[in-house]
Amino acid sequence: MATFQNLYHASEVLRRILVDETGVADTKVFFGPLPESAPLMESIYITLAWQTEHASHRNDGYQRNPDGTSTPPPVSLSLFYLITTYGGETTGNAETAHRVLGDVIRGVHARPVLDLTAGRLTATDLPVGPTPPIVYGLTNAPKGELTLAQVPLTPELMEKLFSLFQTKHRPFMVCEVGPVQLVSTRPDRAPGHVVAPGGAVLADVTTRGLPTIERVVPSTLPVGGRLRIDGNFDTSTDDFVVVVGGLSFTDSSITVVEAGRSVAVQLPAGTSSPLPPGVYDVSVASGKLASEPDQVQVIPPGSSSLDLPPSNVLWLDTDVVLTGQNLATADRVFFWLDDGLRAPGDLRWADRDLTTVSDTHLTIHLTGLAPGTYRLAARVYPPLSSVAQYTPYIVMEVRA
Repeated sequence: MATFQNLYHASEVLRRILVDETGVADTKVFFGPLPESAPLMESIYITLAWQTEHASHRNDGYQRNPDGTSTPPPVSLSLFYLITTYGGETTGNAETAHRVLGDVIRGVHARPVLDLTAGRLTATDLPVGPTPPIVYGLTNAPKGELTLAQVPLTPELMEKLFSLFQTKHRPFMVCEVGPVQLVSTRPDRAPGHVVAPGGAVLADVTTRGLPTIERVVPSTLPVGGRLRIDGNFDTSTDDFVVVVGGLSFTDSSITVVEAGRSVAVQLPAGTSSPLPPGVYDVSVASGKLASEPDQVQVIPPGSSSLDLPPSNVLWLDTDVVLTGQNLATADRVFFWLDDGLRAPGDLRWADRDLTTVSDTHLTIHLTGLAPGTYRLAARVYPPLSSVAQYTPYIVMEVRA
């Protein structure tokens, strides 16, 4: 884009370029091609044939300046010039006109892009022109880059050009000059307020980290089971929520097992549960900050399973009561470290106390383990089968 104070300056730039490239001093900005009484000396006449507005810049907005003022957008144009050449035509010989036209065409193609800011056209040597512009706080110096291009011609365009000027055909070319921006005569807008009147006061500003989920325990549980979510989140806020498969748990439906570290929710039970068997996303959120989802698999009700105790901790050398579903045939609970089995001896177990056989709970005596985080699973035998099955594991911390 090249910025000018008025349209005449753009024509003057083109005139000076042609003088530089052709060496023809008699180069004029004129109303139209000369009639038959053409000059004998080498001459170039520049005529503004038509101009068009750039449609893509019609809705340009104000430009904000460093001092806070706003400058109105300029008018963006493409200018189309008819350039005709003359010289030594008393005998009807057009050799000179053709030679000059060739120099004009070569000059346009030699300098297709002009950096006016770094060029020789300054406010001191560029004439003001026939009508001095009245522009707020600006000089006459053009700025930016100007593009020159030869316009492809068709017989129809050539006929329209010379019929428009009512003159005979002669050596010519059409040059497109642009984009030309004419500076608006509207004044700049006054600086706007950076903040609201009276200033802005920030109080009670707090920050929140993005909540994260490390794991869901158990990763598989029956309809109506108890789900624990371990991770890093703020459970003290009023807008803390747990979402399982699109179902939100808030306030009293969330049990804080360990503040900021672990919470638990009881999934809806019954045949009409909104969380029937399937795989669901699990996430936690505080306000607009939500964790990346983890997943949990819900299996049909009545499947053999262990429930999570209210606390994350089991104590050594004590009788531990584990609750669950379909545990009547369970005979043993297996323990292994949460970070995996490194040797066969790492798998430990505790036999069930057969004096308290129940379908919903079992009792074991917890002993012989080193303190740490363990996975627990009960061994059960389905009806009419001697092949053992195991409940989905839960994760608990064992302390001495």
